[in-house]
Amino acid sequence: MITQQQIAHALGGEISGGQVLAPGPGHSAGDRSLSIKIDETAPSGFVVHSFSGDDPIRCKDYVRQKIGLPPFNGKPSTPSKPIIVAEYDYTDERGELLSQVVRYRPKGFRQRRPDGRGGWLWSLGNTRRVLYRLPELLESIAMKSPIFIAEGEQAVDALVKLGVPATCSPGGAGKWRNEYSKEFTGANVVILPDADEQGEQHAKTVSKLLTGIASNVSTLRLPGLPPKGDPYDWVEDGGTAEQIWNLVEQPERKDKREDKDAGWRAHTFTAAALRTMSFQPILYVVPGFLPQGLTLLAGRPKIGKSWLPLDIALAITTGGELLGGIKVEQGDVLYCALEDNKRRLQRRVTKLLSPFSGEWPERLTLATKWRRLDEGGVDDIKSWCDSVAQPRLVLLDTLAGVRATRNQSDTLYESDYRALLDVHRLAGERDLSVTALHHTRKMEAEDPLDTISGSLGLVGCADTALILARTPRGSTLYVRGRDVEECEHAVTFNSDTCRWTVLGDAAEVHRSESRSLILKALLDATAPMSPEEISIATGIKRNNVDQLLYKMVKDSEVAQIERGRYCHPNNAEMMTPHKTRVRRNSP
Repeated sequence: MITQQQIAHALGGEISGGQVLAPGPGHSAGDRSLSIKIDETAPSGFVVHSFSGDDPIRCKDYVRQKIGLPPFNGKPSTPSKPIIVAEYDYTDERGELLSQVVRYRPKGFRQRRPDGRGGWLWSLGNTRRVLYRLPELLESIAMKSPIFIAEGEQAVDALVKLGVPATCSPGGAGKWRNEYSKEFTGANVVILPDADEQGEQHAKTVSKLLTGIASNVSTLRLPGLPPKGDPYDWVEDGGTAEQIWNLVEQPERKDKREDKDAGWRAHTFTAAALRTMSFQPILYVVPGFLPQGLTLLAGRPKIGKSWLPLDIALAITTGGELLGGIKVEQGDVLYCALEDNKRRLQRRVTKLLSPFSGEWPERLTLATKWRRLDEGGVDDIKSWCDSVAQPRLVLLDTLAGVRATRNQSDTLYESDYRALLDVHRLAGERDLSVTALHHTRKMEAEDPLDTISGSLGLVGCADTALILARTPRGSTLYVRGRDVEECEHAVTFNSDTCRWTVLGDAAEVHRSESRSLILKALLDATAPMSPEEISIATGIKRNNVDQLLYKMVKDSEVAQIERGRYCHPNNAEMMTPHKTRVRRNSP
């Protein structure tokens, strides 16, 4: 089966947030508009999505060609009927069967319960939910043995076969129920996450719910796991029980040595050591736009700025799409709409979801009041994070409503930096995205970051900046940050649906629009025009007109009558054979 590493290497892309982001067909090497995700149920073993709107079949053929597969014919064969390859029994304390998880090939899972007549009912109904291998789990806890929590039954069985006490919850990642936690009262728990974003989130959720119930909760990331690997893969690759027990003991011994030898050595590392370190990929709340960390979303008032975060919040809490087709992973969102009231919020959500969309998301927490960050606001965000299963995004609309009170002894830079410092640390500690909405200045600036209101302290503290702006050529969304590639997207706001859509790279989109404006001006002209006249007629800067005219003459879109005079090819009466020529010099 093809891996993410193989795809990323073949396409010159990178792995990010459980997907490969790579150049699309015909795009530049720095482009990251093509998303490829591994899906073993798909005919090709992967699925593609183009953020630039490229044809999906062309994108799929492009990927297949790069990895050495034949073209996709657009008519995949009908998959074979799934077959059962494993059955996992869930029993009560006495070993009485309550339910069963069934594993299929192609990969899939279903749960069922006995019907009392030797058959099965393919729903759990009111059946009691329990942990996998519950009788053995309780016995191991009574013997004071550490308990390992994996994500799936196959991994648990592999660990138990080694003699390592293990369990999991039915349903996999994100399905831990509060009633499972009481079984671990006083236990020493070690969580073994899968090597992917869902595995990390599941480990954090379980760790939070067990803290204060278990005597000790730790997370152990097994060394050498491939992306999306799990403890089963680790055991299959030769992992042993002795290695696991050593890994559990090593951190404690290491911490004691560091405490004894405190000082600068405890906080430094060599370049050689850094080279061998492995890190989880940067996780994106919105792929290509909004990574984890602290983000400033700035724009002029009344530009439609507040519709974007609300659309993001609804997409994440429903597992939907936004910005014209960008798929996001589902999770919990806190939206502090500090310039709205409940009536206005209801109207806005109704506009985005429509009154006929069914249930509104329970995973979206809304607030119209919030304490300032230095007066308990950060602690309140922490408390919210602890109250939900998968906190992914906190939206502060606007920053002015929650920012810390300025200390008169601070400079403006220090005040702005301190205003965001605590929430920046929180975002890093909790691996979530905190996005604060802010305003831009009226004055234009050469560097888009200089348009953000306030000092550079705000930008210096934030990890990412998103700037929504209107220009004579249309709206743009500028993105720059520590973990995102700098880019400027052309965007459009639909006043009927109140949604923003990404049209593509701003330079490419606006270049096409500018060419259209020049062609219209020349077509409407009654005489050949100079670059200065074209600039005045179209509103395009003179320097940009010069550059475009050079390319348009070269592409035979525009005719140059004489040096510095141009006309539309359709205006034949302006063209004389002895004067018309292909432009080779600057205008």
